[in-house]
Amino acid sequence: MVSNFPEHLAVTATRDGLTDEQAYIAMQLLDHALRLSHGAARGGDSQLHYLAHDRGVPCSIWPADNVPSNLSGLEIWDTDVIHPAGKALDRNHDIILDGHALAAFPRLMQEELRSGTWAAVRFARKTDRPILIVWPDGTLTRENRPLT
Repeated sequence: MVSNFPEHLAVTATRDGLTDEQAYIAMQLLDHALRLSHGAARGGDSQLHYLAHDRGVPCSIWPADNVPSNLSGLEIWDTDVIHPAGKALDRNHDIILDGHALAAFPRLMQEELRSGTWAAVRFARKTDRPILIVWPDGTLTRENRPLT
């Protein structure tokens, strides 16, 4: 299902946190990942961070400068890399460019305007990155390059 997805995974997720179905797919992705890039936001990013470390996957962390506390409470391991804080939109671009593919974990079953998760997906589309959208019910949509 999600094996053979690129090994350096950039992620974007809702601040509401992952659904159980999204978490299940995330664990499958992380079982094949060598590195995870995320924005250290509360909710989905934090959950993905801990799921990655449960599987021994180090993280590249890209905090936003407008949320000074978004690293507080996040346990950092020696294998993690923390990048300088940046403006939210710029740092989302950095996260996507850092990974070989984007896995997006949106809040709703349709695309939204004024959503950081969907802004990241739209940027990934422009860069022709492989995209895997993991919908709240666990269904998957693959975009851009074919992924096996």
